[in-house]
Amino acid sequence: MNKRTAKTISLNLIKLRSQRNLSQKEISKVLGISQSSYNRIESGASQVRIDHLQILATYYHVLIDDLFNEGEISEYNISIMKNKIHELENELSNMEELNRISKKLISELEEKINLLTTSRVRIRP
Repeated sequence: MNKRTAKTISLNLIKLRSQRNLSQKEISKVLGISQSSYNRIESGASQVRIDHLQILATYYHVLIDDLFNEGEISEYNISIMKNKIHELENELSNMEELNRISKKLISELEEKINLLTTSRVRIRP
């Protein structure tokens, strides 16, 4: 990896971590390395391993390519996340509505069962 690429990765890692108000210690735990090792990655003193790049891209919900690119981290990924959140909110709303309807139906069935049970008791001599 050339120096420019290493510097770009370092800057992107700093940016992603800072945007989320995370500490180097928190990220080092995600990677299973010491804080000093992670500090060397961000400072450019050490190159980041490819498996660590994959873990970080997944953790930050970005494409691994974004870590290599200068400029802004892909708005594409942010848009995808916002859409997914919206879809999940809709699904949750639908589930809550189904839950409400199910409870109502169960309650109605219980009332009918109680009426039938009560009716049978009255019919018997």
